[in-house]
Amino acid sequence: AEGNPDSNYGDRTTVYCQSSSTSYMDERGWFRFESDDHLPENPDIKYAGLRVLVWKGDKDGSVSIECYGSTDDQWSEDNITWNNQGSLSPSILDSLTIEDDAYYDWFEFNVTSFVSQELQNDGNFSFILKTGTEGTSTFRTISINSKEFKMEQAPRLRLYYEGDPDDTEEIT
Repeated sequence: AEGNPDSNYGDRTTVYCQSSSTSYMDERGWFRFESDDHLPENPDIKYAGLRVLVWKGDKDGSVSIECYGSTDDQWSEDNITWNNQGSLSPSILDSLTIEDDAYYDWFEFNVTSFVSQELQNDGNFSFILKTGTEGTSTFRTISINSKEFKMEQAPRLRLYYEGDPDDTEEIT
């Protein structure tokens, strides 16, 4: 949270994506997945989706959420803060509009190109979700369940590929 730039929230049951000029200010959600032991060697990725469960949309209206990648995989859930977060990819991977009536709804961001690129590098994937109104005084927030809430509602990376042993993998 930009308003508490040296605080870590990695053990919380909710991940917030927020834009605000007061209190916690802007907030981003960071998600990391490792492909170790989940994929065959050199899979041909047909589609990759970052899937999150939004348990509450913003009561005041829809929120544009942007998904970025980061090649900085050195962060951990236990120590990432606003001040030490890595850099975001220069362009948005995907964006979705979360309506105000979103309540326990799954949303999926297309991250295929970034996953294919990172498989050629280290096979680790870091994604960042943030509001499209970040840096403005417009208060908007959505609430996403984290793995600390329930594993079956945890953010996940869904991969569809051609190859053995099967064509689908889900990493939480």
